[in-house]
Amino acid sequence: MKTIKIETIKASANALFRGSADEMAAQRAAVQYFVGDLLMKANAYKGFRYLEANDVAPGKSIGLIRTTEPDGSHTFPDDSRIAFL
Repeated sequence: MKTIKIETIKASANALFRGSADEMAAQRAAVQYFVGDLLMKANAYKGFRYLEANDVAPGKSIGLIRTTEPDGSHTFPDDSRIAFL
């Protein structure tokens, strides 16, 4: 029987979230659910953050645009662009 470390799975998922094509949002969402569930069951879930422009290649969708306005709201253009912590 072969085993794999949960950190390896998390790193692979995070690489997918950063580097996959914009058209793969549905696949990213499925991986989020699956890996999030694995992390929870392994008591290894530490949350996530949305990926910003400096986290992905130029031209790729991003998960968070921070507002600079004091009373403004952040925007979340692609909620499938995350990174597990």
